[in-house]
Amino acid sequence: MSSTNAASLEDIQMGPCIVRIDPDLPTELVINLTDDDIKFNCKEETIDVTVSQYGKTVVAKVSNGIVATIEASIASSKIVILDMAYSSTETVTDTTDPTKKALLLKSKVGKNLFKRARPVRIEPLGGTEEDWVTFPKAIIEADIKRAYQVGKIHATPLMITAIPDILNDDTTVIFGDGTIV
Repeated sequence: MSSTNAASLEDIQMGPCIVRIDPDLPTELVINLTDDDIKFNCKEETIDVTVSQYGKTVVAKVSNGIVATIEASIASSKIVILDMAYSSTETVTDTTDPTKKALLLKSKVGKNLFKRARPVRIEPLGGTEEDWVTFPKAIIEADIKRAYQVGKIHATPLMITAIPDILNDDTTVIFGDGTIV
């Protein structure tokens, strides 16, 4: 009986990556400079099933969905990034100088963020398409806390959360080349 190795020393991946928001679209934004690691987490949540006859012994496990996130602290505070990260925004452009812009954050509650969902892809540098991780639909949120002092980068921390792509059989995460799906 032959066996297959799950990995070899050549398969070990290390190093940084880039994050593409709206990959392969005209609105694509590439995140390539960060203040810290880009962290990816993907976990299938489960519910433990118990019955009285077995006490606290788990007799079954039931899937309760996939929770997948990307955390990235972007070394930028450009308006285009902030606009993607907050749900109720309005970009205002100066009528006399179109290069001057301001982003207004509005305090509106109850807004469904599903409409703002967009594709996001992690691409490890030096890797191949097989190493990509894609969220076909993701909600991008920011939680900005800045220290304005010497030696501190004014970064924009983003939390990117995958949601099911209901038009694509509820796919939440794609490992490998997501362009073929």
